[in-house]
Amino acid sequence: MTARHEAVLVTGANGFIGRAVGARLLSEGWRVRGAVRSRDRCLRLPSGVDGCVVGDIHEGTRWDEALHGIQTVIHLGAAVHGGRERDGRHDEAFRVNALGTARLARACLERGVRRLVFLSSASVLGPLGKGAPPAREDRRCRPVTAYARSKLAAEESLRGAAHDGLASVALRPPMVYGFEAPGNFDRLARWIEKGLPLPIGMVKNERSFLYIGNLVDAIARLLSSPMEGFRVFHIADRERLSSGEFARRLGSALGRRAHLVPVPPPFLRLVGRVTGRTEDLERLIGSSTLDDEAFRTTFAWNPPFTSDEAFGFIREARYARSPSKDEP
Repeated sequence: MTARHEAVLVTGANGFIGRAVGARLLSEGWRVRGAVRSRDRCLRLPSGVDGCVVGDIHEGTRWDEALHGIQTVIHLGAAVHGGRERDGRHDEAFRVNALGTARLARACLERGVRRLVFLSSASVLGPLGKGAPPAREDRRCRPVTAYARSKLAAEESLRGAAHDGLASVALRPPMVYGFEAPGNFDRLARWIEKGLPLPIGMVKNERSFLYIGNLVDAIARLLSSPMEGFRVFHIADRERLSSGEFARRLGSALGRRAHLVPVPPPFLRLVGRVTGRTEDLERLIGSSTLDDEAFRTTFAWNPPFTSDEAFGFIREARYARSPSKDEP
């Protein structure tokens, strides 16, 4: 077991996941330093997190100050979207996620940092397909997006760093959700709040999701456990839901009804091909489930929150943020 009160560096500490991780670790007695891009982002850190400005994450980032006195790094900083290569240069996702992670790993080795937890993504697996069994960690990866390819490349750089003595774990979550989560969750929430129709009434898929509270709990468990070499783990909520059921539960949490329109999936896929949005559409109507038995067994862990509890927390947080009817 790792002793409490040691110093932990969290990259991307001002983001949705970073803030939740920082707050949890502080509550457990860890000393937390948050690496952020600029000074103004320090204002978004949880009270008690020591902010450290490192600038943009890429192959040339200077980590000396951020890593001073650090024993463990939780690497959450990432670029979600990547453009095309221009003039032979790598796109943003590859520079930040792949080259930036490799640079951080080298800096950790130079500074004597012992352990690194990396937030990868289930997207590195590529399309799983309807009827496919839940994907295990040994499944061959076929990433199709710049983001997914960059995350897989980052995993490989950590695998190499492990041979030089940096113990690391890469977690591959599916879509992480929670109150004010960004990305696809935020887009879905806004769509539902506007009362717009979702053409998934006939979609019979099955997907893995991960509530932010479960992810944070898993990371906290990792930090209290021994780590050796390099390991990859899938992690997800206990329950798997269809896209329609997820939308219905989210709508209920937001105080709105999700308008699910029955449209045949083959027609939706045709629209996706015509509009060039096949990948986006598959994230909505395709099936994608993870087998996370390895993580649960290795670390004697189970997700502490059910999906019902997670959506209940979203509902509570939403109403807590809503203006009172008595306010002008």
